Amino acid sequence: MKIRLKFTLATLVLATTVGSASAQVSNGDFSTAIKAPRTFNQINLASGWDNANGGTTDFYHKNARKCSNMGTSDNRLGQQAAFKGDGYAGIITYQNDKSTDLGASLKSMSAVEGSGYGKYAEYLSTKLDASLTAGKSYKFTYYVSLAENSGYAVSGFGAYFSQDALNQKSNAYIMVTPQVITSNVVDSKSNWTKISGTFTAKGGEQYVTIGVFNKPASSKAVGGGNGVNGIRAYYFVDGVSIASGVSEKDSDRDGLSDATEAQIGTDPNNPDTDGDGLNDGEEVTGQDNASTTVVASMTSDPKNACDPIKTGGDCDADGDGLTNAQEAKLGTNPNNVDSDGDGVNDKMDECPMIPGTEKGCPEIDNSGVDTDKDGLSDAMETKIGTNPKNPDSDGDGLNDGEEVLGKDSPSTELVASKKSDPKNPCDPINIGGDCDSDGDGLTNDQEAKLGTNPNNPDTDGDTVKDKVDHCPLDAGTVAAAGCPLDEELLAQIKNASEHIYFNSGKSTIKSESFADLDKLSAIFKAHTEVKASIEGHTDSQGNDEMNLNLSKARAKAVKDYLVKKGVDANHLSSEGYGETKPVATNETSTGRAKNRRVIVQTTMYKAK
Repeated sequence: MKIRLKFTLATLVLATTVGSASAQVSNGDFSTAIKAPRTFNQINLASGWDNANGGTTDFYHKNARKCSNMGTSDNRLGQQAAFKGDGYAGIITYQNDKSTDLGASLKSMSAVEGSGYGKYAEYLSTKLDASLTAGKSYKFTYYVSLAENSGYAVSGFGAYFSQDALNQKSNAYIMVTPQVITSNVVDSKSNWTKISGTFTAKGGEQYVTIGVFNKPASSKAVGGGNGVNGIRAYYFVDGVSIASGVSEKDSDRDGLSDATEAQIGTDPNNPDTDGDGLNDGEEVTGQDNASTTVVASMTSDPKNACDPIKTGGDCDADGDGLTNAQEAKLGTNPNNVDSDGDGVNDKMDECPMIPGTEKGCPEIDNSGVDTDKDGLSDAMETKIGTNPKNPDSDGDGLNDGEEVLGKDSPSTELVASKKSDPKNPCDPINIGGDCDSDGDGLTNDQEAKLGTNPNNPDTDGDTVKDKVDHCPLDAGTVAAAGCPLDEELLAQIKNASEHIYFNSGKSTIKSESFADLDKLSAIFKAHTEVKASIEGHTDSQGNDEMNLNLSKARAKAVKDYLVKKGVDANHLSSEGYGETKPVATNETSTGRAKNRRVIVQTTMYKAK
């Protein structure tokens, strides 16, 4: 009955988090090319992709000839590397051509005055591997990057799903209501911006079209762009994917949705409801978080600290009369009633880790040669299985005599309460890299790598055990899986960090940065437990000393702004590194743009 119940729980969770996996986007990274592109308007050379209107959608691939200028990382519109794979698409989403003759401009690749058109837009479309299922929820995602040689940026990126392929003859905006749409202006020329949204399918949709529909809600001049490109918003598109059966809200990030936890009775704000060192998702599914494979024999009750029986200090896994916690102190096996196999139950065995006779202890005959000087004769060591030529057979820092006799050698008096296993490096349990000294589910070696305390199951003292704590060194909340900041706030910090602008060659912050900096100040004032560092960086152009001083001044300007807005100055630090920490090559303008940055880092967010 127990296994049947567990399997039902696991099946329930998977039913709420996993949908049909058949609806997929083939060639979403544009790696598969029928042949390498040689010029513009060749999106049909990307396997599975095509235009959706009369526009001239472009395809870029790493195998394109250099002379064609249609490669990734270096082409006619910019130097952006692919987000994923070997290629990407390129589309015009806006053209401020009120005073430009579109036909003449397209032919000459330079602005030609004229009456203007104002409706030109490009799209790309593909057929899904399978049609969508009515009533199912889907999450659609793709990434865009504003081309370096582009003078405008727009909002309104979206995706439209249809039963039949769109094939508008004109090159004007497609006038439909997309199921996925975003409202923010995408103006980053150095990074890929994620476009994502969820929707419920009507059923039968098998084509998706990507672009800006019904004309962009807003546009802005961003500078840059030569000739006709200076009046365009041109974007690279990559990393297209769709996922079905989108998971519901998971507040504690344990792999179970809040709705599922309410249904099965676990705490949606505590990733380890029963405190046994395994998060609720691992117990219910029998696998690591987000697994879609159920192994019934591995599932356990997330509300019972004694299930699985190998964990839980107050449990008696093997029924020998000793709790798991007591066995951990003794060094005995909590899943074996007779750890040393001498026929005496561990609870009754005065030497539970050393085979013996009377009361479970070996007969003491410690006379004779003691080669390794550990207090045990060679004959004795041969009898109990330790190495007579190694005073510390298990390498735990205690010599064999100390462990077997329970006190300093060469005494022959047995003190059962102090003895330990001379062949087990985890006995005493507070020593040994493969041991779990504090019973939190992490070995001492794992804790050493994490920097957590191997003798404290909750290093940062926030009531979330180290194994399930996403931020084990920073006290946080149970609801945020042990972190002081949740994913949404981290995303806001990262986004704001990427939109701090300065006047050229100066440390004066531009006014368009104020809104994002105000968001940062609000977050830091609301979370006084968080400290942040502000780093200034430059590219390699110009004098090294001037670059260093400029980076320091810009970082300090950001700190001063936040302090002026009410953030505790003691929680902020600023430093400039000049050109010493590049994140991209300084050989291209795109790389240099990435290197010119001011980033805000907290204990939870590390910018690249």
